[in-house]
Amino acid sequence: MENHGTAFPSWYITFQQAAIANLPRPPQIDKDTALGWANNGEELGRVLGSVLLPPVAAKQFIAREKFVVNTSPEAHVKISFIGANFQNWHLSAIEEAASPAELGFFTLETAMFDKDIIAKIGGVSKAIVSLADVYSKMEKQPHEPKSPAGDFLTSGHANISYVPQAVKKLDGNRFSYINTAGHEVPEEVADSQYLFEVGGRWFVLRAVGVRWGGGGWDLGASSVERPGRWSGGSRVFSRKLLGTQAA
Repeated sequence: MENHGTAFPSWYITFQQAAIANLPRPPQIDKDTALGWANNGEELGRVLGSVLLPPVAAKQFIAREKFVVNTSPEAHVKISFIGANFQNWHLSAIEEAASPAELGFFTLETAMFDKDIIAKIGGVSKAIVSLADVYSKMEKQPHEPKSPAGDFLTSGHANISYVPQAVKKLDGNRFSYINTAGHEVPEEVADSQYLFEVGGRWFVLRAVGVRWGGGGWDLGASSVERPGRWSGGSRVFSRKLLGTQAA
């Protein structure tokens, strides 16, 4: 037979023949149904594809690809500094794709410790924010002060989120992680609530602070048990809080 179109590979011809051979035949399918599909080829292709093709993998959030120091005019998000803790704790993170969460926030009226902020939010489970959510906020204000107004402060005050770091559980309240140099680093939390298991994986809660540094966003991370307080005027983000309020 003369070939007037694209020459398909032999494996596809085999598949095509098998598909045709196994299509429903009268009386399994009636005339109106068959012609209805014939006149709606786009929908027929969609239905066949949904059955025959493997599911498209959801795109993962790969921290190392997003949090990159770059203050050039071409930068997708201007980032001027990434602290050592953030690099060691979060740059290796890969999060499963999810729609950006609706984050609420409140502004600290006075200096507060992390433990008190987390308690105000309602505990660890309600305080957790993903790295993808943090980046999504930065992405909406990529070139401050030239960006449209957003929720992140650009006054120099911190924008605080509580982000879990995947770790290896050891004994008691001890855990470890691999730093950017490839070394295993052991740590311990005094309060066991900050070391928790989700879906068979262990995490430790970290505080992430994002500030506008003048030429780009500055990212840092710290232990939620550090002795220092966040200054008044800082803004705290959480999935639980859906309005703006003061603390």
